[in-house]
Amino acid sequence: MNRSAKQVMIIIGGYFFLILGVIGAILPIMQGWFFFLIGLVMLSKTTPWARRWLHKLRLRFPKLASKADKLVSKWRRN
Repeated sequence: MNRSAKQVMIIIGGYFFLILGVIGAILPIMQGWFFFLIGLVMLSKTTPWARRWLHKLRLRFPKLASKADKLVSKWRRN
């Protein structure tokens, strides 16, 4: 798969997860924040506004950000 096709798939997936996050915020069944964060992480690779939002969230919730970093580093090692 070439680079531009991969980028398009990441953008589509990111917006899909953002939409799921919004739906999850409305419905009591789904955890909307989880899907919203996944969408932001995916879009932060390609869009500056998602990168800024993710940075603001990291500054606001530093404990959660450090736990997420540990989880991601553990996941990448395996």
